[in-house]
Amino acid sequence: MLKHCIIFILLLGVYKANGQNSLLLKGDKIVLDDNPRHSRVESEYIPRFGAGLRNSYNKKFDYLIVDGLIMPDKPTANDIPDSLMLIRKLVMNHPEALETTGFKYPLRGIDLFESETTHFYDFIVGNYRDKTLPLKLWGYRIPMLLNGQLIVPSRYSVLNDLPTTSVRSVAFKAWDAEELKAFDNLAFGAFIVTTQ
Repeated sequence: MLKHCIIFILLLGVYKANGQNSLLLKGDKIVLDDNPRHSRVESEYIPRFGAGLRNSYNKKFDYLIVDGLIMPDKPTANDIPDSLMLIRKLVMNHPEALETTGFKYPLRGIDLFESETTHFYDFIVGNYRDKTLPLKLWGYRIPMLLNGQLIVPSRYSVLNDLPTTSVRSVAFKAWDAEELKAFDNLAFGAFIVTTQ
């Protein structure tokens, strides 16, 4: 925590050194130079919806991850719906950190995006995360296998009609578990949910 505070203060100092007194925006990055007066803030395009992610975003690394799912090289509207509202972006190219999370391909970088959750998903995370999900994945959106069906972003509406009282069992399995061999697009693993 102290390390993060010190980094923030240093970055804020660089930001103010350039005569800019506004706050950093999501997507802004500090570009450091040997001379702090030459350091600058650059804005980067961050899409807010699925259509922007598919059509306008240039990924930085090999894998585009959306809600814990590895997207194909050219995702379609079925992979990433136009209306999918994106709320988080993480770009990482640190093999040790990716290996720690259990990412399927830790030697390659990722562009990770996460969307808003549904009430049913929030219920699963709120009631079963502590019991099933490894601590290293608590900060990530994990896909869901519901009664044997992988719930992809274009099918999130299925979760809206499910009553939370119908949940019979919840488990987490890593991407390489026998139960998940048929799903090659899982970045970390999946919640396996069975309902009545």
